[in-house]
Amino acid sequence: MIKQFIAATMLAGLGLSAASYAAEPVTNPFYAGVEAGVTKNDDYSNTRSSYGAYLGYNVNQNFAVEAGARRLSSYDDPWRSLRSDQYSLSVIGSLPVNEKLSVFGRVGASHIVNKVSFKAVGQPGVPDFQLRDEDTHLLLGVGASYKLTEKVSARLELQRPQSGVKNLSAGVHYAF
Repeated sequence: MIKQFIAATMLAGLGLSAASYAAEPVTNPFYAGVEAGVTKNDDYSNTRSSYGAYLGYNVNQNFAVEAGARRLSSYDDPWRSLRSDQYSLSVIGSLPVNEKLSVFGRVGASHIVNKVSFKAVGQPGVPDFQLRDEDTHLLLGVGASYKLTEKVSARLELQRPQSGVKNLSAGVHYAF
């Protein structure tokens, strides 16, 4: 099933990139943005807050390249702290619905870094014990973007940074 979804996404991306060659150039091709949201891991029943930032380049109206960094989740208690960070590079295919609204799809790579620190409670001078795990995964996403002004846009996106993990985020970006 996942292979069929990946194949369909790649074919759609190829179609969007082929159509993008005929699109008009963008006046302000570079953009930067911030976002906040929630991350849900299928292995756990709770959700965690997330936040991040991204930089992008619009090749034209229908095609962009974007890099981002996001804190997917964090958790602290008296004995440990858990952090999960995402670093991504992706291509975005966008289709306008009207003058202000467009929908988009994302395909890329998501590098996930998980850190667990066990705290040495009540033991002065004893360092924390840390574990680190990192891996790169296929990144998929879908969303919508709405132009607030000529340079400012808001967007809502659902991403799958790795298997079993979903992130829903809202953000705003500025084109320059």
